[in-house]
Amino acid sequence: MTETTELIRSLLVLVGPRISADEVADVDDWLDHREWGLAVDVLAEALSENAVTLTAREREVFVHILHAIGYDVTDFANLLAQ
Repeated sequence: MTETTELIRSLLVLVGPRISADEVADVDDWLDHREWGLAVDVLAEALSENAVTLTAREREVFVHILHAIGYDVTDFANLLAQ
């Protein structure tokens, strides 16, 4: 397992109880295929749809993940501003 996969899974463990089991499974499936971008997109959508407010630590991990996969943090400003 790569560091990026581990980071995303660690965030998924933290926020998993606040999204549906199907959404968790979808993210996990993308991680199994090493499709980190798709996993993050699905996770971000699930967090937004469920109006999940991230803790400071969760936001920190999410930003670290975004940087690790080359995503622009500003694309997730609404999710991170909560």
